[in-house]
Amino acid sequence: MKSVEPVEELWGVRSATSPRRPIAGADPSHTTEQLGIPGPAGERLPHFRFEGVPSAGDELQSEYAVGAADAVAALRALRAIGAELAPLLHVSEIRAVASDSFWLSPFYERDSITFHFTWKRSPAVAAAVALVEATLAPWQPRPHWAKLFTYDDEFLDAAFPRRDSFELLCRRYDPGGKFRDSATAPFEHA
Repeated sequence: MKSVEPVEELWGVRSATSPRRPIAGADPSHTTEQLGIPGPAGERLPHFRFEGVPSAGDELQSEYAVGAADAVAALRALRAIGAELAPLLHVSEIRAVASDSFWLSPFYERDSITFHFTWKRSPAVAAAVALVEATLAPWQPRPHWAKLFTYDDEFLDAAFPRRDSFELLCRRYDPGGKFRDSATAPFEHA
């Protein structure tokens, strides 16, 4: 847990007394300072040192944002499928993120709670990602663009109401598609 104020206990769980790594049993030497040692947010908010090995090192990730008001219901739904997901996970995190005004942000005009999944490398992860997406569907989740998701263009157009505006900007400032590749192909509707 990361907090400006010291937290001795949360929901009956006491604070750690030695550095820990989010991946159970892994060496904490690559993690950022812990145990309430003050420092700049840029050095405390990340879990891992920039020069260290991030997370598990060989992993897949997905992350979905739902509106803050829907977080409890979404969390309950995810907990109901937890036993199916657990064997494929290194770790999962929940984050609160303030709304912003960036058209393609998962937090566009919506205070959000995100559910992050760091998956083990396995072909079974594809089915797990689809299960997470189906489970979160009632709460209009928005995926993190740089992580795994399976949503189609129709879903993404609904989830990101200014996606067409972004596409127009791409065409205007990059008419030849010089800065686009297969990763940006979803913006090529026409």
